[in-house]
Amino acid sequence: MLKGQDKIGVAVVVIVLMTLAFVQCYKTAHDLTWTVEADFDRDQSFVQGTLDGNFGKDPSYRNEYLWYNPLVFLIETAIVKITGLPVNIVLARAGIYLNLFAPLAFAFMTFYFFGSKVMLAALAGFLFFTTGNLWGWSAATYSPWLYPVSFMQFILPKSIRML
Repeated sequence: MLKGQDKIGVAVVVIVLMTLAFVQCYKTAHDLTWTVEADFDRDQSFVQGTLDGNFGKDPSYRNEYLWYNPLVFLIETAIVKITGLPVNIVLARAGIYLNLFAPLAFAFMTFYFFGSKVMLAALAGFLFFTTGNLWGWSAATYSPWLYPVSFMQFILPKSIRML
């Protein structure tokens, strides 16, 4: 069990690690007006279609419907509705903020199972050492790009607790 000063020290290290990662992601994507790859064009068309009242219809194929989970683009649609920002801006920048859930959930999970020392080392690895030159969709890490596989990492700790 952590004592008062130890809790503060661990919290400070977590905040420093998360801040370093956030600053890098922010510098990468905060001023983008378009997304980095064509995969996001599909999401943008789903968001616009939902805003136009065509939820569930696939904009790429006439008379066809969605064939995968709509959670991420529904969140993006909600952000567009709430903020009034253009769809392309939301898709280019939302990952900076929404993907923070993954490393935080990972930190809580590793702390719960292994304690503070392992959690700090694991969080540092998760944020800075495990991916090399891999894209966010191919490795577990915090990324400025709002790929569904990056965003949904935060659900893992909840799933493990159910076991």
